[in-house]
Amino acid sequence: MDERCAGLALRRRAEPVSTAVFGFGPAATLRLADRVRDMANITGCASTEIDAPLDAVWAVVEDVEHWAQWQGTLGEVTVTGEDAAGRVPECKVKIDAKITQISMTLECSFDPSTRMTFERTSGDLSSLAGSWQLDDLGGDRTRATYTLEVDPGGVIGFLLNAERKEKLRALLVDARPNELKARVEAG
Repeated sequence: MDERCAGLALRRRAEPVSTAVFGFGPAATLRLADRVRDMANITGCASTEIDAPLDAVWAVVEDVEHWAQWQGTLGEVTVTGEDAAGRVPECKVKIDAKITQISMTLECSFDPSTRMTFERTSGDLSSLAGSWQLDDLGGDRTRATYTLEVDPGGVIGFLLNAERKEKLRALLVDARPNELKARVEAG
């Protein structure tokens, strides 16, 4: 596992299980509710090495408008504006999560040629935040690291058993770097 993935800070509660399960009163109920909600969260990090220079990989990552052409679960991207540099600071996306279609608005930010982040500002999920981190390995090779944290909330979270959660993680997290690799290396 890449050191970026090993250091991924996941949103976890610090309360001991015994307090959450055996505690009494509203505080104990809230801690238990937090733990149950966290069980439905989909979080992860994946990376790959791409046989292409950093600028070629960055060109694909920052091209938000065309993400749906290479990200398997992304059904549609609608650009809602561009900044002075021609980048997309906000877009609407539709995701095929297999158990349902998810629509949301994402806010995107860019640290040119190395890091791009995105975060849900409205839509079907309680929260979603992710990033691409690119590292120049020299010799026209780039490491691409993708992180994602999703709190599906509501009915979607209720429908996620452990098996569905792992399948979604494979589609939404684990597949992303290899999808990027395939897109970049195909030219």
